[in-house]
Amino acid sequence: MKPMTLDDIRAFLDSGDLPFTDGEVVKNGVLEKNDGESVEYQIQRGWDLMKAHCCDKQWGIFNLNLFAFIRDREYDEAERHKILQSIQVDDSHWRWLNKSLAHKSSDYDWFFLMAENKPQGACLIYHPKASVLSSGQIFYIEYVAAAPWNRANPMSLGRSRHIVTVKAG
Repeated sequence: MKPMTLDDIRAFLDSGDLPFTDGEVVKNGVLEKNDGESVEYQIQRGWDLMKAHCCDKQWGIFNLNLFAFIRDREYDEAERHKILQSIQVDDSHWRWLNKSLAHKSSDYDWFFLMAENKPQGACLIYHPKASVLSSGQIFYIEYVAAAPWNRANPMSLGRSRHIVTVKAG
């Protein structure tokens, strides 16, 4: 049997045959959106190829639409430069599915902020690792990102975004 390629895995995930798995719920509650509406959320712990793939796909589509939106507006050069400097796309090249395939061991903890049946945020934490500054083991946040529609951008002006603050403990 021929090993699956990354494209084979993506095609399988796109087929819809694999639903989201319910990870261990670390926190749940209600988010208040900017427009005053509320939406339930869960922070789920656990490795999940489908959630990682959805981060890549849904977030990527949003970012492409965002750049098309900026391109199609009649901004002068200075306005366009200011907008491009203000949008937060530094992590847009991250491939969460690739990270999932590379970091599936007990040394890594995966967390997904889920609301409206889609990932609103993702975080990968490595542990334990020897502290450089003191004795003992510590956790390192390897990657953390919010869905791009939850970030300030010209396409979402006046549109509600989900905002959540999670307190430790």
